[in-house]
Amino acid sequence: MPNLLPTAAFQQPSTAPGPQSAWCPTGGGGRIRWLARVCLLLSLRVLCPGETGSVAWSQEAQGGPADVSTVVRRRLDLEVITAENVSRLEEIHSENVRLTSLAWRPDSREIVGIIAYRNAQEEGVEVRDAETFEVLKNTAVGRKITSFTFNPKLPLAAWVTSEGKVEVLHLETGEGYYLEDLGRGPNVAFRPDGKVLVVGGQSGSLRFYAAETGELQRTIELGKDRFVATPVFNAEGQWVTAAPFRETTKIWNAETGEERCTLKVSNNQNTMISALLDPAGERFLALPSGMGRLQIWNAATGESLPEKDMEDQAPVGLRWMNGGKLLAGVGQGTLAFWKGPDLALVQEHDGPKNTMAFGVSPDGRRLVAISRGTVAGENLLQAWGVVSQGAGEKK
Repeated sequence: MPNLLPTAAFQQPSTAPGPQSAWCPTGGGGRIRWLARVCLLLSLRVLCPGETGSVAWSQEAQGGPADVSTVVRRRLDLEVITAENVSRLEEIHSENVRLTSLAWRPDSREIVGIIAYRNAQEEGVEVRDAETFEVLKNTAVGRKITSFTFNPKLPLAAWVTSEGKVEVLHLETGEGYYLEDLGRGPNVAFRPDGKVLVVGGQSGSLRFYAAETGELQRTIELGKDRFVATPVFNAEGQWVTAAPFRETTKIWNAETGEERCTLKVSNNQNTMISALLDPAGERFLALPSGMGRLQIWNAATGESLPEKDMEDQAPVGLRWMNGGKLLAGVGQGTLAFWKGPDLALVQEHDGPKNTMAFGVSPDGRRLVAISRGTVAGENLLQAWGVVSQGAGEKK
């Protein structure tokens, strides 16, 4: 039964099966010291011990964009985005970046951006201020990281390397482990209660691990469709499924792995490229490739419900907001919003084109998208929010 390795075990590579302690393959002082340094470099002020006030940065890998003089950075007093105020949504930030995706810190204070690596100078991640989007640090230089996520409840972070390893770091102790032999293209998600790490990918399965120790708890087989499966939870974390999928998919109990129901795709629908459960786990929504009709099921019985016509907005990604009271979608040049209960269209807004990543801050005050930019080698980072009425910039 695998456990978190003690400090002494980090000094030499282990050949034991199962989760191993994460270490720097180029050497340089042992595994645990590398992990502790990552904790500092990620600038997680609340989660890393011994830090008060400003961040104690390492002296290596300083930097950020070469020229940011024309980017306007503001601290704004923003409202939580709701169906009632979304008509006042406005773009609050825009800049060219070399990022492909973002991960929010649970307290919404900072974001980690995955750098689109082309050479050694562009490897690693950027840590940015979540209000101004100023680059605080480029870190993890020399490591090609393809995805990154924070645990929503526990002081843990997990990321995937280009070699297909999943590495998990405890942000308070500096201890960690890695998982390997996971198949092609692994990806990771923490269950909303933070206790479980789920690994998807092209293995044809979802693997559930104890988040703190890396102990394998169970494996759910997804079937014959060998997509790069991404775990999908409802907000309360009782249920889990996977997307994309074709023909059929299932919903499982996220605690026990028991099957809840099977969902069948309509014969005239293409591959479902994006899917989500509503926060209470009552409905399952999925978008077919190349079509603007949202397919909906009863998430308890698998019964197909009437589809929602979204062809005018043609979203390619959807996110719940405000506890499920609002649904946000990003399309080709459009941001659209629907009421959660009945999916009635509330508002449309100019949005990004050729979107690569789309997300909502944990506090519900910012929408952020990364899209393919017009400048060679760079993408476009944009953010939207609702500025409080009568409020200006924060002092």
